[in-house]
Amino acid sequence: MESAQYEHILREKFMGAIVMLNFIYHLGEKNLDEVFNSIVTAITDLGVSPDFVLKQINRASKNRLPYLRQYFELFKLIVEKYHVQLDSHNYGGPLLAAVGLEYNLYPPKYWNSLEEVFEVDEMGSPINLVLHDDVEGLKAKISSLDVNEKIWSNYYRDPIRMFKLMDPYHTLIDWAACFGSVKCFHFLAEHNSQITLQTLTFALQNGNKEIIDICIEKTKGSAIDEIRRKGIPTNAVCGHNYEYGVKYFDEGLVEEDYGLLINSGNLELFFYVLSKGNILTNNDFFEDVKMLAPSFTIPNLVDTIQEVFNKH
Repeated sequence: MESAQYEHILREKFMGAIVMLNFIYHLGEKNLDEVFNSIVTAITDLGVSPDFVLKQINRASKNRLPYLRQYFELFKLIVEKYHVQLDSHNYGGPLLAAVGLEYNLYPPKYWNSLEEVFEVDEMGSPINLVLHDDVEGLKAKISSLDVNEKIWSNYYRDPIRMFKLMDPYHTLIDWAACFGSVKCFHFLAEHNSQITLQTLTFALQNGNKEIIDICIEKTKGSAIDEIRRKGIPTNAVCGHNYEYGVKYFDEGLVEEDYGLLINSGNLELFFYVLSKGNILTNNDFFEDVKMLAPSFTIPNLVDTIQEVFNKH
């Protein structure tokens, strides 16, 4: 059997879970009802754990900050429908502050209201304008800005909100890529903002294809070691960008790392890597898969993989 056939069989069997995860990681492109219904279908038809879903909502919210309110509403819908008992240790990043306030998981530290959580940067500030893709507001301020100056966002002011970044200061075009703010991104690019590997890193984290393609074109010829150091291939996986995850895997920049694929909840790319990898010839790899795959919380996933690859 060709590798593409293995992938096709697995995709067909677990399409409901793939759709759900893609919808979660692209909330905004899909409306809240569509995402919620895909989750209910995956839980009902495939037995996906609601707790796993909440963890994916939390992870996705870190990558798509303009939709933090919607992620919070989605989180609440799942908690209330499935009566999930929450543990603050299972969540992190921007969503944790809102969840903590709503469900009294811990005493408020910096935030007294949900509005403070959702709008932490000063309204009308350049970074707030970029967050909301308010290009007209940005145009009014551009003459007084150094577009390549690195600025701080208050999303990074507390460990609860901290993303795993070496440096919390970034340029406005980096933030535009991070937030998926297409209009502001184009405007800043027209005003000589520098598009770097950091910009590409953020673009892959957010998942906006239009911005990603521009960043890839602008950073062509970059050293492979620098691409790896910036975590670009990893962000393609964690941002649930199948096309770019495949690209970096085929180029040898994403290792056969089942832990990364599973921790990021990227079931679609997990199947691709399985179909291309050493599982066909190396039983040690299959043992790794058997140990890690249950983290997807799909009851018959391991048995189906074993059946498809004829592993006994």
